[in-house]
This record gives sequence, C-alpha cells and structure tokens, in this order.
Amino acid sequence: MDDSQTLATWDLRITFKGLQLIVPTSPLHLLMPRTTGTMKHVALASYDKAYETKGSTELEGKDSTFPLDELDVKIFPAAGDSFNPTVPATIFDFDKHPKKVRKRARLQAIGDKPGNLLNGRVRLQKGRFYNTAAGSCWSVEGGSEQELTFEVTWLIKNVSAPLLDWTATNMITDTATSLPQLHPIKGLLELTIIHGPEEEVRTGIHPKPVVNNPPLHLHAYDVVLNSHDHVDLILKKEKGPCGTTDAPAIDKEGFPLTTTYSCMIATAPVEN
Repeated sequence: MDDSQTLATWDLRITFKGLQLIVPTSPLHLLMPRTTGTMKHVALASYDKAYETKGSTELEGKDSTFPLDELDVKIFPAAGDSFNPTVPATIFDFDKHPKKVRKRARLQAIGDKPGNLLNGRVRLQKGRFYNTAAGSCWSVEGGSEQELTFEVTWLIKNVSAPLLDWTATNMITDTATSLPQLHPIKGLLELTIIHGPEEEVRTGIHPKPVVNNPPLHLHAYDVVLNSHDHVDLILKKEKGPCGTTDAPAIDKEGFPLTTTYSCMIATAPVEN
C-alpha cells in the first residue's frame, strides 16, 4: 500500500455491546459500570486480525481481542466528520423514567478520576450514532413491553489518519497503556467494544436471565447514577420480539446468536 492509499479517507465503525451507559456530553462518554459477584463483567475490544497488519487488503475472518478493563479509552481522530451526540430514541433513557427521582450520571464518572465506579470508559469527539439493535422483550416496572437496545454502532466518516488514533490510560494507576495499532482496509475499520459477563465474552452467549425477574447485575447502573431508587427492568419474553409468536430455537446455555440477548445499553445526562 503506497502513501496515497494510506492517507486516503476511511470510515470507522465502532459497535458497543452490553452494559454501557451513554452520557451525551462533548466528548461523548460510554461508561461501563463496575459489577461484582457471580455476574462480574469484563470489557473487551474485538476486531479482525487483518487490521493489525499495515498493507492488508482483505479481512482474515479471525478475531483478535484486547482487554479494556480499568482503561479510559479516547478515540479522538484529528480529522473526521462533525460531532453529533444525539442519542437514538430507541435507547432506554433513565432520565425520562416516570419515577420521582430522575437518574443522572455522576460527574465523577465522566471526570478525570472515576475511581471504582467503572470497569472501563470510552470517549468520542467525532461522529454520530449510526445504528441500533433491539434485544429481547422487557417491561419496565411491570409496565408496557418493549424491546430494549443491546447494541449500538457509532460512525466516524472521512478519517484521514493512516491508522486508528486511540489512546488509553489506566483509571486506577493513571498510567498509559499501549493499544494495538490498527489499519483500515478498503476504506473501513470496524471495531467492537463489549462489556459483558465473562461467560458471554468467552463463548459469545450471555447467561440466560430468569423470565419475570429483574437481572440483579443491572443494579450496577445505580452506582453510576448515584441512586438507591432502582428501576426494575424485567425480562418478559425470551423467544422473539414483543408482540409476536416467533420462537427461534434457544441454545441450552442461553439465547441463540440469531436473536442475541445481551445486557441493556442505556443513556442518561450528567447530573446538574
């Protein structure tokens, strides 16, 4: 690949999956709440191995991964399209929940020293939300049923750097961490950032929650939201979307990849 090809503009697509709270500030923050106990979550970046090699012209179809636990990741390309932090309406908004106490992310969670609130964090200052994917059917506090978003894709167009410009600092030790050097292929680089149970990260299948019971690990949001007033998000239907009779086959250990269940992605503004 010659210099003219290397410096041609390209698009960056980042897909976020799992337990993540979007705070639509500038820069945009994606917070990964710290979890404990039997449903401990881990943070991970995943991408095609071919992106690691400068000059690659085809994807290999083999995933490489990099742990992001305790890391504050900045993806700040010097060039790229404009910034639009507008959050899609399909993403659950804690601040719009009808309970008396509105839930907003702690200032500490988006500050320089988030402490033990988070497993990880990603910040973005270019691009916009590009796509979302709805998961299984839930109800909120026993109310109307809806499909809650478990996956969202962020798009930065017209990046002109020769490789992905991302940096990381350990939030506990405040030391820099080297990240893989990734190069676009045919005008595109695709990255997935997952924050899920260790079992999901290892096997690709989330542990199956219990129908009609709120998954306890969603209480991890309460710490970041500085709230003791928990919003119960209750799984109502594990087979197919709300309002249908679809019943795809379910793996004995969890949801099928065709209708992947994963932790809910949510949003909230920063507290006043």
